[in-house]
Amino acid sequence: MHAHAAYANARQLVGEVLERLGRFREAIEWATAELQESRSLNVPSKCRAGRLLARCHAALGEHALSVAALNASLEGAQEGRLLLTEALTV
Repeated sequence: MHAHAAYANARQLVGEVLERLGRFREAIEWATAELQESRSLNVPSKCRAGRLLARCHAALGEHALSVAALNASLEGAQEGRLLLTEALTV
C-alpha cells in the first residue's frame, strides 16, 4: 500500500471527488459519514474529512460551519500529534 493511501478512507476520497465535481452537498454527506464512523480510528483520514467539510461549507457560503469544521480538524491533528496533518490544516 502506498503511504498516502493510509491517510484516507474510501468515504473521504469519494467526498473529494464530489467536491471536484462541484457537488458540495453530496461531498458534505460523505465527509460527515467519515467523521461519524465510530469504528474508524484513522485520525489523519478524519482530519482530512474535516478539511473537506470546511472547504465545502466555504464554497456554499456557510462560513461559520466552515470555520467550525476547520477548527475541529486542527484540534484532532494537534491531539494526535500529527504535524503534517496540522500543517495541512493551517
